[in-house]
Amino acid sequence: CCRCLLAPSDLEGMAGTADRLAKAGAFSRLPRAIEQGYLGRGAAAKTLALDLESSDIAALVQDSALCLAEEALSSLGEVLRPLAREALGFELGTRTSTLLALPLQGAEEDDYESPE
Repeated sequence: CCRCLLAPSDLEGMAGTADRLAKAGAFSRLPRAIEQGYLGRGAAAKTLALDLESSDIAALVQDSALCLAEEALSSLGEVLRPLAREALGFELGTRTSTLLALPLQGAEEDDYESPE
């Protein structure tokens, strides 16, 4: 989705911000019971619910392309909200936080154990 809305330089900036968040220890592993539902069959990743209200997270993503992407997704939802009832048969109420997912690399599997 973001590739349609953002410039390549913004995508690179998002990746850099995600790397900084990972180095700051902001990512964790989803519980196994829900990991497949969020990430897909057989997928494993370190994840972060992007909560811009959290001062720790907000400080690391402030003025980054991640904020731009978050705003773009919210705007898209606002545009689609009035059309959803007729086209999809239900109303769009609220949206959850954006979930960032980075693939686990090699030995990271041990560093990011899945909570039970």
